[in-house]
Amino acid sequence: MWNYFSGIIELKERGITQGYISAFVSFDIKSIGASDFPDFIESNLAILNRVIDVKKLKIFQFNDDKLTQVYGDIYPSRDQIKQILNSKLDSIYNDAWLKLKFDTENYEAYLLKTSTEDLNIYTAVAVEEKAFSWNLFNFFKIFIVHSLFIVIAFVLILVSRLKKINLSFKSKLLFAFLIISIIPVVVLAFYNTKIVSERAKEGIFSELSQRADYVEKHLSSQLEKNKTREIVIAAQNVSSELGISFSLYSSTDQVFNSQDIYNRIGLFNRKLNPQAYYHLNYLRYQEYLTSEKINNYIYDSYFRFIHLNGDDYILTVNDAFNKIRTSLTTTEINVVIFGIYSFAVIIIIVISTFFANQISQPIQRLTEATDAVSKGDLNVKINHSERGELKDLLDGFNQMTSELKKNQIELAEMEREAAWKEMAKQVAHEIKNPLTPMKLALQQLIISYKDKSKDFDKHFEKISGTVLNQIDNLNQIASEFSRFAKMPSLKIETLDMLPLLNDTANMFIHEKTEIQINTLLTKAVVDADLSQLRRMFINLIRNSMQANATKISIKVVDDKINYKVLFSDNGNGIKESEKEKIFDDNFTTKKQGMGLGLSLAKRFMTSINGEIKLNSSSPQETTFEIIFPIKSRSITK
Repeated sequence: MWNYFSGIIELKERGITQGYISAFVSFDIKSIGASDFPDFIESNLAILNRVIDVKKLKIFQFNDDKLTQVYGDIYPSRDQIKQILNSKLDSIYNDAWLKLKFDTENYEAYLLKTSTEDLNIYTAVAVEEKAFSWNLFNFFKIFIVHSLFIVIAFVLILVSRLKKINLSFKSKLLFAFLIISIIPVVVLAFYNTKIVSERAKEGIFSELSQRADYVEKHLSSQLEKNKTREIVIAAQNVSSELGISFSLYSSTDQVFNSQDIYNRIGLFNRKLNPQAYYHLNYLRYQEYLTSEKINNYIYDSYFRFIHLNGDDYILTVNDAFNKIRTSLTTTEINVVIFGIYSFAVIIIIVISTFFANQISQPIQRLTEATDAVSKGDLNVKINHSERGELKDLLDGFNQMTSELKKNQIELAEMEREAAWKEMAKQVAHEIKNPLTPMKLALQQLIISYKDKSKDFDKHFEKISGTVLNQIDNLNQIASEFSRFAKMPSLKIETLDMLPLLNDTANMFIHEKTEIQINTLLTKAVVDADLSQLRRMFINLIRNSMQANATKISIKVVDDKINYKVLFSDNGNGIKESEKEKIFDDNFTTKKQGMGLGLSLAKRFMTSINGEIKLNSSSPQETTFEIIFPIKSRSITK
């Protein structure tokens, strides 16, 4: 059934009607999707923007109960026609949705009823159900491909800057995994793409060859029946009867083209393709397939020698005018392949990142622990569940830190003992020097007294002065010895305590214990020894962790006279019987403890006129308070 549309306009000249122009457009359901037009005429934007390919629709039109038009390659059976016509329509819009099944494929169909005075027209539009999911799948494939391109671009940018960027061990390991894993996948993807392209070419070659067979046999049959018929007339009849577009060449000149209109407007050349001529005439190929191009549209052309009425011709059939039905086009297959391989690459990236983390994590923990040791924390210990060489490495590190701590104590004792011995020699020597003249002077005074010397008063005054001077020397030696016996002198400097606290807390950022620093202050400037202060903070944090604390809170406040640092944790707490002993030398509750951490902290804080004390302790919370004077008072050296 044909549908006609008409329009009419009035033509006027100087306000006077001169006539009318009327235009009529006929519409046939079979013309939907421009199926009779070659692909290179269609707009690329239409292809990109449409949701469903119109060419894949199946449309059935009924006048009352009679099937009048069909669009597509499927014809409904009687049962399917009955199902369509008996569908329950919406009372308002006269439409309905229904499911249809053709062969083994399921279709989603929309039915619309329109009525005239004497006719009911039913139009059913069906699309294969997988087409919906297929378009969504295409979206994700393109998304994955785009993601892959972004990842590759990012990797290339990083590689181009490798000389400028100092990559970590983890990053280098990750890049090594990615390069080793992705290169074979990419090569395999391109290889499969090439195989698919070759298979697609073979399919196109077979299809065009079959159509060339039909044309050749039909031409030969017509010319045998009517030997006087001209070749051009016979070719026109064949093209009309078979519905196949083809061209005939005599030598290199075109003698017939089913689509001659495109030749007349200059889209195609009337001369034979030089590559085809070379392969057929010089290389003696019987048939040849090549790609040709119109602007940006690429199509395949098939050429073969045929013999008609005693003359040789070259027959060519292409897929620009003869549409070849394929389940999937080469482009769609390529998208599928690259979608699958892109997904594989993303999986590889995830797995590579996981394994790079697994391998580099122990090394990273070892690096952080080494940094902590370099800052004076010899109590650091790496807990792990590694096996093999990594286990030996981490166990060796733990043993090394334990030996270092032990050796540090022993070395300190040895140095202290050696220093005392040397000091004793020095003191003995220094004391011996003034004692001799004191002895001689007193002996002389005694002799003078016994002899009742007339100059006794004079001698007494002189000798007593000498003795007093030597006593002053002895007093000075005693003072110097007293200062030496206290502690080595501290390197006191003015420093901001807050950055030091943050830096110390960051040393334990990868531990299970959470450390929070709370303060409203922007600065907390004190006079202290940097290394001793850092060591004290480390010892307090480490003690909390060894008491199984999961959270440590460090609060810094200013009471106008002192800075107060409150260390609180939720560890096991300190027993009541041990609270008075925690600052004593060599007192410890740990199996491998030395009992020096808190005693050294106490001694250090006393030396800078500060104070450290235990505020409270319970299984819920333990709090140490450290007090720093804001204005430095006299510092004992």
